[in-house]
Amino acid sequence: MRIIQFGVDSSSPREFLSKQQIKNLGYFYTRIENPTYDHEPPLDKIFKNNKDLYIGLTKNYEDFGLTPRHYGCWLGHRQAISLGFCEGGHFLVCEGDAKILDVDLFNKRLEEATTLLDNTTYPLVSFSEPNWRTTTQFFDKVSDNLWEYDNIINAHCYLVNGNSKHIFDWLYKNIGWHAFDWWLNYAIADYIQTHPDEKCRQLCFKEKITMQHDGYSEIDKIIKNY
Repeated sequence: MRIIQFGVDSSSPREFLSKQQIKNLGYFYTRIENPTYDHEPPLDKIFKNNKDLYIGLTKNYEDFGLTPRHYGCWLGHRQAISLGFCEGGHFLVCEGDAKILDVDLFNKRLEEATTLLDNTTYPLVSFSEPNWRTTTQFFDKVSDNLWEYDNIINAHCYLVNGNSKHIFDWLYKNIGWHAFDWWLNYAIADYIQTHPDEKCRQLCFKEKITMQHDGYSEIDKIIKNY
């Protein structure tokens, strides 16, 4: 079991708290740190070639659209996932501000998720709360607490199936960049359509297990309180 956490500044208050908590889980821990992405992203590789999704170098928080920092976040997830697949086994990916709300519950659910993924190709298990500022549709129940689902906002903590590299290879080859949580939802929906006989939906728990630490968001450039 390996944890890969990525962020931009481990000395910032929210990333420092997150790093301390996640390292203390006791698993093999790797941290990736990159500067924020603040120059023009590659619009020829944007989602569905929809260049109108890109709103410019900056935007107001309330405005819909993508900025270079959304691309940078997408790259951070891709980098962490690529590193995770360099070794065998499942691996946990955490954003720099991820917060575990109940460590004992988290460890129980992590064990359940790991056991299920051992013999399946489900690509990932999300620990984010479903139905948070969105509507999540649930499909099959696959274990005591795990469900297939179609849509979750937030990708701050998820377990990647070490058997699913072929899925992510296809996603990165065929689906252009977006805000990473939206990208996952849209990209895996496309994969399901083209691979109808494979168990490839995302999985989640119907509980509030993780969130993000309060503080300054490097993507949205505002103080967020959860």
